[in-house]
Amino acid sequence: MDVLVVGAGALGCWLSASLCASANVTVFCRAAQADAINENGILVVDGDGRSIYRSVKALDSADGLKAGFDLIIFAVKSYDTKNAAMKIKDTVLKTGGARGRDEPVVLSLQNGIGNEEKLAKVFGKENVLGGVTSHGMTSLGNGEIEHRGEGYTIIGEMDGSCGARCKRVAKLFSGAGIKTEVSENIVGEIWLKGIVNSAINPSTVIYDCLNGELLDGDEREKMMEDITAECVAVANAAGILLPHPNPIEVVKRVATQTAKNRSSMLQSIDAKKRTEIDSMNDYFVKLGRGHGIATPVNEKIVAKIKETEKERSV
Repeated sequence: MDVLVVGAGALGCWLSASLCASANVTVFCRAAQADAINENGILVVDGDGRSIYRSVKALDSADGLKAGFDLIIFAVKSYDTKNAAMKIKDTVLKTGGARGRDEPVVLSLQNGIGNEEKLAKVFGKENVLGGVTSHGMTSLGNGEIEHRGEGYTIIGEMDGSCGARCKRVAKLFSGAGIKTEVSENIVGEIWLKGIVNSAINPSTVIYDCLNGELLDGDEREKMMEDITAECVAVANAAGILLPHPNPIEVVKRVATQTAKNRSSMLQSIDAKKRTEIDSMNDYFVKLGRGHGIATPVNEKIVAKIKETEKERSV
């Protein structure tokens, strides 16, 4: 299978390094990342401190791409989704930019809510799969990451069906060591992941701590519980069927499984980069207003993160 991974941050590098043993993988990323990966490969440090190098082809220009990829995985930040999709559209679609049948499967494994809808507008909703992963990883530099926490990976058709292509992608992932399940409620899974992200990520920024350090049985844990309760209320008002009866249990389980990880949002703040708060907590705040659901805790969280971004000159 020919696979294109869009984005070479921690998630994109981990996916590329994992899948390259069982697929022909190309990474589309920024120039500095592409140069480092082409020269040195991708370095993955596992939880036991073992270093693994994987040789992967990287490109920083769509001119080097061509039609024929079976699977395109988006691993960029949520705010870069549309721009990245438009950059590759005309070269990776077999019909020369016009959407048609027999096009590559496009899979999002990004944080936040709304990525699949953005991709559908570019590639056609019939070609887009939804997905989530809770694996914890930290970027160590261009083409270098540390995998700091095992998690789950779930994919599915956005319309709730369970087709052969989902099973093929899940088989590819599982064969590469990324245990993957197929869900008939991937929309609910994406929203649940969005709630998990909203509870954990900004909390690690506010307290400047690792994921596991939020489970203090006191103020930090209470904040996650309050964030989660508001997000669940918004999801219910929006008619979303969440796949777990008690989302806060999932939040705490993910924080435990990725206890040693610095959240992606905290890594963004450390690097003086923009965060994904707009597709996480702020998404719930704005949708809540439309449904008449108050989200005071999330509103404060959004204001604090945006203030922190400003202070760090993002």
